Amino acid sequence: MTSNNIIKKQVDGDKWLKMENGFFKSAYLQIEKAQKMLEESEKKNLRLGFLLIFIFLSFLTVISYNHRNMMIVSNKENLQILASEKADQINTLLDEEKDKLLLIAGMSDFKNVLLHPNDSLLIEIAKKRINELENIIPNISILNSNGIVVVGNIDLPGTDYSQHPYFLEKRQDISFTIYSDPLRKKDYYAIIGSVYGDINKTDIIGKIAFDLEVNKLSSLMKQSVQFNSEVYFIDEGGVVIGNKANDISVQSTSEGSVKLCLDDFAKYESDNTVETHAEDILQYINFEGVDVFGAHAYVPNLSGCILAERTSSDILKYSVIDSLKQILNPFIFN
Repeated sequence: MTSNNIIKKQVDGDKWLKMENGFFKSAYLQIEKAQKMLEESEKKNLRLGFLLIFIFLSFLTVISYNHRNMMIVSNKENLQILASEKADQINTLLDEEKDKLLLIAGMSDFKNVLLHPNDSLLIEIAKKRINELENIIPNISILNSNGIVVVGNIDLPGTDYSQHPYFLEKRQDISFTIYSDPLRKKDYYAIIGSVYGDINKTDIIGKIAFDLEVNKLSSLMKQSVQFNSEVYFIDEGGVVIGNKANDISVQSTSEGSVKLCLDDFAKYESDNTVETHAEDILQYINFEGVDVFGAHAYVPNLSGCILAERTSSDILKYSVIDSLKQILNPFIFN
C-alpha cells in the first residue's frame, strides 16, 4: 500500500469521526432540548394543577362560609322568634293577672272593709267574697295602707308587711314579688296593688294582694320549644325560670348576655321606652359555661328578660365547613 493511500484513508477516517461526533452532539442537543421542553411542560402543568386546586378550594371555602352563615342566620331568626313569643306569652299572662287585681280592687266588699276595718260584719262579708274567688284568684289578702292585713285567706289579720319594700317605698303601682312558701312547698309571685276610695283614683284606702304560681310561667316556657333550644326567664335579682328545670334557680347577672339584656331593659324602662323590636342575636358563653347563640326579649312586669339559646355546636354541626374541620382535625393535630 502506497503512502498516498495510507494518507487518504487517514483523512477519510477523520472525516467519519468528525461526522459521527457531530451526529451524536446534535442528537444530544435535541434530547437535551426535548428534556427541557418536557420539564417546562411539567412545570406548567404543575402550576396549572396548583391553580385549579387553589380555585377549587377558594370556591369551596366561599360556598362553605355562605352555607354556614345561612345556617346561623336561619337559627338566629328562630331564636328571636322564640324569645319574642315567650315574652309575649308571659307578658299576656301577667297583664291578665293585673286585670284581675284591678277588678277585685274595685269590689265594694273589699273597699268597705278597708274603710271600716273593725266592723266584724264587713269582715265576714269580705271573707265570704275571698272564698268565692279562691278558685280563680287564690290567696287574696286585704291590707291597710301601712301593710297590715285586715282580712285574708292564708294571712291572719294583723300580719305585718310594713317592712316589705313595696310599703317602704310607698309604691302605688301593681307589683310582682317572687317568694317561696315553705308550708305549701311552692313558689309564687305575690301580686299587690292599690285600692282607691274614689273613682278618680286619688285616694288610696289600702292594698290588695293575691298569688300567682310560678309553675304557670314554667308551663308557658316549656310549650312549643323546638330545635334543641333552651329558653328561660331571668330577672334583675338573678331568678331563673327555664323550660327544662322544674324548680327556679338563682344565677349571676353580672356578665354576658344576661347583663346586656338587663342593662338594656333598665335603660329603656327608665325612659319608659322598653323596646319591642328584635335585638342583636349574639354568640357568647352562657351562665352554664356553654358556647351558644342567643336572643332576648323583655318582660317589663317582672323587670327581666326572656333568653332563647341554642348551642353553637348544634347549630353548626351540619355546616359544610365545620364538617370539613371535624374530618381534617385528626390529620392536622395527630
